[in-house]
Amino acid sequence: MGKMTGLLGLLGPLSLTLAACGDNGVLSPDAFGGRNDAPPKLRCDDTTFAADLAAVPGVSNVVRKTCPRGVTAACFEFDFLQPVQHQAATPSGTLQQHVNLTHRGCSRPTVVADWGYESFGFYESELGPAYNANAISIEHRFQGTSIPAPEQWDWTALTVRNGADDLHAVVTAFRRLYQHNWVSTGASKGGITALYHRYFFPADVDGTVAYVAPASRSRADAEYQAYMKRTLPVACAQRMRDFQAATLTTRRSMLLSKLGPGYSGVDLENEMTYWDWTFWQYDSVTSCDDIPTAASTDDEFAAYALANLLGSQRRVPAALATDPRSDGALSYEWLTEQGFALQVNDTVAPLISGPTPTLEAYFKFSYSDVALPPFNAALNDIVRTFVRNNADHVVLVYGQNDPWSGGALDVPEQRSSGQFFVENGNHGAEISMLAGAEQTRAQMLVTAMMGQPPVANLLRRTSAVPSPIFQAIADRERALHRRIHQLRAPSSRLPR
Repeated sequence: MGKMTGLLGLLGPLSLTLAACGDNGVLSPDAFGGRNDAPPKLRCDDTTFAADLAAVPGVSNVVRKTCPRGVTAACFEFDFLQPVQHQAATPSGTLQQHVNLTHRGCSRPTVVADWGYESFGFYESELGPAYNANAISIEHRFQGTSIPAPEQWDWTALTVRNGADDLHAVVTAFRRLYQHNWVSTGASKGGITALYHRYFFPADVDGTVAYVAPASRSRADAEYQAYMKRTLPVACAQRMRDFQAATLTTRRSMLLSKLGPGYSGVDLENEMTYWDWTFWQYDSVTSCDDIPTAASTDDEFAAYALANLLGSQRRVPAALATDPRSDGALSYEWLTEQGFALQVNDTVAPLISGPTPTLEAYFKFSYSDVALPPFNAALNDIVRTFVRNNADHVVLVYGQNDPWSGGALDVPEQRSSGQFFVENGNHGAEISMLAGAEQTRAQMLVTAMMGQPPVANLLRRTSAVPSPIFQAIADRERALHRRIHQLRAPSSRLPR
């Protein structure tokens, strides 16, 4: 499935073991997760499926759950045993990885995703319903309940390779149960996670659909700000920046008086540092006319500011992690291999008192006892090259106005793959939001991966509201970003 030509030139930085090579030094398919010696099949019978599921090696604690409204399927949650360190020479401890399964039939294709965060329940992307596919949703390691025992917590286990090995272990076990086509997917952090897995194990799945998947170049990648300057509607982007600047200067005293004595100028700065990023990540150009201007009265300005500063933040749920270090685990992954964005624009940065908030500063303040290795961009560079030059059956979907599209991977060269941008789309971009020929081509590529036609077309959606899984991811990311930017005001009374 994954095209092998030219891959040897990409592998050096990964230090793959020579044991995976043949006598001629050429990597064997098994080095990439090839399925040359497939294990024996397991029974999959829709009438006895609960028992069949419990018989999969590594599976425990199977519980049947009520499916979301409108979903015709059998829904299960269970745990899957994983090592803390897959590549460890000696035992490193274990964790029980939480998994949600929407079972639609033993003869159906299967969609698998590690969404990059804690479990979002039985939320799924557009692919499962459109193709009547089974959907396996894996909670990311060290998130939610998928954590090792406290004494086995190991920050160095938070590597891209371990995450890819987690997915590989689940796919390998469940391919014995589900014998039809497999497609990996994910959005945002989960989207790049799917591509990491595809790089290490290209033969695991028949295709990959990665939504809004960024591959960052550093801990505070400035290319995201450059992308926003190149791409966003000029008038609206300037209007938002003018609003941020006014909030921090000419309208600052007025807003603080309306917020009350418990709120400081630092609190207000913490809200404004990344406000344009939040707007473009989750909102759309259709809301531009709502942004106050210099001509707006104080009452109009304050009404918008307070509704958006406070109203939207009250919708942010508390983190679902069972260990307070789980936010740090996400940050550790971004700061060591995956990279992150520079989220503060050059209009706002000079108006902030003190250092510009960064993910690195947040981590070092919150987890001061944890050694943070230097950032290594090599893997993202390699995966970018792999997807562009070698990856078959990969569909990349981005939102045109999403700031994270500054980390978009290049257009794949293989005819079975493609890159698509939703016009004026945000971080909730999906295939169903594409127009005309673009949507037709994307669906054709996905259908080839699935090996079966869709039971329902991914019809053009006129609404910009994303699927529930994207909304859940947005809430999770908004909460984490907010904690990063509130680092300078730990006693703030703004809703957290």
